[in-house]
Amino acid sequence: MINNQAAYQEYTSTYRELLQLLSAFSQEQLNTVPFEGSWTAAQVGQHLLQGTIADAVDGPGVPTQRAPDEKKAIIEGIFLDFTTKLQSPDFVLPEAKEYDKQNLLHAMEATVSRTEKAIQTQDLSMTYAEFDFPQVGPLTRLEWVCFGVAHAKRHIRQLRNIYEHVAESVKHKAQSIKHKAEG
Repeated sequence: MINNQAAYQEYTSTYRELLQLLSAFSQEQLNTVPFEGSWTAAQVGQHLLQGTIADAVDGPGVPTQRAPDEKKAIIEGIFLDFTTKLQSPDFVLPEAKEYDKQNLLHAMEATVSRTEKAIQTQDLSMTYAEFDFPQVGPLTRLEWVCFGVAHAKRHIRQLRNIYEHVAESVKHKAQSIKHKAEG
């Protein structure tokens, strides 16, 4: 059995950063489209909820006939290559709508807690055979954790970019309102 502590620490620190970043957005900023073709920060959060790894880490496992981290480099190579734009599979595309900040954060916190518990209690060397990762195949629970971390890191970068744009947009709006009031 794999020592789960390192996987737990990396997952926890990454998702705590993600939750802190999402918390920094106001309700309005969370649902503001920062630029054409982009998701809102709320849609990024919803996408991460829809693509949760909780079921893979906590679901049924079968013995693995290879190194449990064999596909880690492939996963990180895909998701941590920030020079490529990735297309989200349809089943994790977030709906274009207004999201409630508190509901979204609460749902994400619950999912993160469930995943953290599973990381601590499950045998991460087992393969989750209920779902094949697109173009990669079956992953071990450990590799699903690696995916969750790399995926979150990619979206943390995206959220920082969104935050810069929406914060600037709100600043310009405030200045415009001030100038109209003075005029």
